[in-house]
Amino acid sequence: MRRRTAAAAATLVAVTVLSVGAATAASLPLRGATLTSTTATHPCPGPVQVRASGVSATTVQVTAPASCEGRALQLAVGSAPRVGGTVLAAGATTVTLDGPVTVSPGTPVAVVVDGWHSGADLVLTDPPPAVTCSTGDPARPCEATLTVRDGWATGYNLDLTIRDVRPGNANNPVPWRVTIDFSAADVPFVPTGLEGSGVVVESSCGDLPRVTFSGVTTWGEHHLLRRGDSRTVWLQARDDGSGGILRCP
Repeated sequence: MRRRTAAAAATLVAVTVLSVGAATAASLPLRGATLTSTTATHPCPGPVQVRASGVSATTVQVTAPASCEGRALQLAVGSAPRVGGTVLAAGATTVTLDGPVTVSPGTPVAVVVDGWHSGADLVLTDPPPAVTCSTGDPARPCEATLTVRDGWATGYNLDLTIRDVRPGNANNPVPWRVTIDFSAADVPFVPTGLEGSGVVVESSCGDLPRVTFSGVTTWGEHHLLRRGDSRTVWLQARDDGSGGILRCP
């Protein structure tokens, strides 16, 4: 009888202890976890202006918001590799490109400031000429002119004249090459097809609106220039994708 009474007393004590413990735990204050968030923002938002020569740029002038001063700049112009290691200064910063780049109104520009991409506006200080001529020999230059002869709803005829303008009396022949930027030329529209006589197209449809021509090699020295020479070729531009020397769908 005493053993049962002792056992019952022990059980009662245990239940009491558990009840007190549960009550104590239930009264403990609960604390929620604290989350910390950080919002990263562009260190100097705003458009960046890139000024470049429209003929052949080897350097450009970069003007960024005043808050960008002292920050690292990475810049890519056209097909040239990205240039880094430049620190933006107050006002305009001169950036030397990795080689000369022919720049036109549609040339893409990418600007990164301290790892953040920034919007960029390209400003051409010297727009490219509509027609350029080269011989590959700086001592024996050439020039070219383009004349619209006539036109109609879906096409127009052009006369392209190439002239040797070398100084001195050297008379060795040099091959000529002409590039026409149809978007810059005073022509009715950018063609999707070209017919022509006396020229070979060295460009593809992906190069439009710029097209490069050289002379055919089956007309004697037509593809060459000597001192004082001139060559005139005929071109017909079309907007229907048809043409004997260039057809673009």
